[in-house]
Amino acid sequence: MARAAAFYYATTFCWRNPFQEAVAPLQQARSVAFSYGDVEFALISTTLLSFVQFNLLPIPDLVAAIRESQATMKRYGQQVNLKLVQPQLYLLLSCSGEISRDFSEWQKTPEGMMVVYEAGDSGSLNASWIHYFRMTVAFIFHDFQEACRCSRKCTDLLENPTGCADITMPCLLDCVLSIEMIRQNPWNVSRHLRVRKWIRQLHRWATDSPLNVLGKLHLAQAEAASVYGRRECAYMKYVSAIALSEKSGFLFQTALAHELTGKHFLRIGSEALATRHLHDAVRSYRVWGATAKADHLVTELRLV
Repeated sequence: MARAAAFYYATTFCWRNPFQEAVAPLQQARSVAFSYGDVEFALISTTLLSFVQFNLLPIPDLVAAIRESQATMKRYGQQVNLKLVQPQLYLLLSCSGEISRDFSEWQKTPEGMMVVYEAGDSGSLNASWIHYFRMTVAFIFHDFQEACRCSRKCTDLLENPTGCADITMPCLLDCVLSIEMIRQNPWNVSRHLRVRKWIRQLHRWATDSPLNVLGKLHLAQAEAASVYGRRECAYMKYVSAIALSEKSGFLFQTALAHELTGKHFLRIGSEALATRHLHDAVRSYRVWGATAKADHLVTELRLV
C-alpha cells in the first residue's frame, strides 16, 4: 500500500490535482513503509516528497529535510536515493549562497562527492536530472551559455516525462531559456520551434491541472509575447502568471515571474513598473530563501 501510494501521489495524482494535496499522502506512505521495515521505499517516498515540495517550501526547510533524510540513506546504504536527491541539494544551496555555484568545486565536498556524474552514468535518467539542476542554477544566475550546454544533455528527462511533479518546471525553464536565446539571436530557428513545442505541451497539461501548470503556461506565453513584440498580450500574461503562481503557493515560480516581468518593462522603457516588479522579485526570492540569487539580482540591475 505504501509503494502504490507513493507512486500514485508523486506522479499520476499530480496530473490533475494540486501538488499541496499530494504532500500528506506521501508523508503517510513514508510512515507506513518505515513501520513495516521497508526502508528502501520509505526513502524513495522521502525523495519523491522533496520533488513535490520543491516549489512549495522555503529553501531552509527543504535543505533541513533533505539532510535529515541523507543520514538515514547513508546508514541504510541507499545510494540510489542519495544520487537522486543530491543534485536538488546543489541547486538549493547555490541559490541560498551556502555553497559556490561551481559544480566541479562542490563535487569535491563530502556532499558533492555523492553525485555520480559523467562517469559510467552519463546516459542515465539520473544524469539528466543532474544536468537539469545545473541548467537551472546557470539560468537563475544568468549564465545562459552554460544553461544551454546543460539543456542539451537533458533530452531524456524532457522528452520522457515521468510525472507532473517532475517535469513541468524543467519544461518551463527550457522554454524561457530558449526565449532568452532568441533575444540574443532572432534567427535561431530551432529555438523558435522549441518555444512553440513547450507552449503547446504546457497548454495540454494546464487543461488537466490548471492549479499546477496554468501559471507556468502564462509565464511562457508572456515571455513569447514579449520577444515577438506583442506588448499588450505580454502585460496581461505576466500579470496573470504572477497571480496564478501566488495562488498555487509556488515560491520560486512567483519570484521568477516577477523577475521576468520586471525585465520586460525594462526593455520597453517602463522604469516605474520595472522597478516595482524587480523589487517584488528580490523580496520573493528572499522569502523562498534564495539569498544569493536576490543579492545577484540587486547587484546586476543596481537596485536600491
